[in-house]
Amino acid sequence: MNSFAKLTTLTIAFLLSISVYAQTYEYNNFQPNQQYYLGLSIGHGIHVEDSFSEFALTTLTARLGYNYTSNIGFEVRYASGLSEDEIDSFDRELDSLMGIYAVYTYPVQKKLNLFAIAGITDLEIIQNQHSIENDIPSPPSLGGVSSTIPQETNQNQSNIKKEFSETGPSLGAGIEYKINNRARWILEAMIYVDGSDVDYGQISGGFRISF
Repeated sequence: MNSFAKLTTLTIAFLLSISVYAQTYEYNNFQPNQQYYLGLSIGHGIHVEDSFSEFALTTLTARLGYNYTSNIGFEVRYASGLSEDEIDSFDRELDSLMGIYAVYTYPVQKKLNLFAIAGITDLEIIQNQHSIENDIPSPPSLGGVSSTIPQETNQNQSNIKKEFSETGPSLGAGIEYKINNRARWILEAMIYVDGSDVDYGQISGGFRISF
């Protein structure tokens, strides 16, 4: 979790330094209350591991962004899992996802924008392995002769927890529909991590509000 704290500190310092510099910068299409924005989205993610088993993970993502110009922005994201997916005796869920990204926006129409996004992501996925052990007691002996009376089998369930973490470059693209100068709907496809142990991508939809 130290990497998360360091990433957050560096990001806040970076955004604040840009904010100070931008006080004398001429924004083409932005009013003062449009430079920063908050957003929330729900995503359907696909996580693939070395055994090529695919886990579908539903996540909730929050974002904080800063528009450096009318086309270029920066944002940080944090996501957590809303559900887990199970294959055989394993289930997995997204514990946390955090990253910093640069965003390039290209206006297509008055209310429609396309955007590309790139950055770096750190994520953690939790796996729980469920195993059932049968505890069969030895049959009692009757006068030195083993009994053939059926004995009750006890089942003990145990859970083995394991964490997978990966940090790597991220790349994505999307479309946004402007409701007004402050609010917009967003649809996005993103490859967050394509690592040696963990691959994770997501399709998400949500909104963002400028302030």
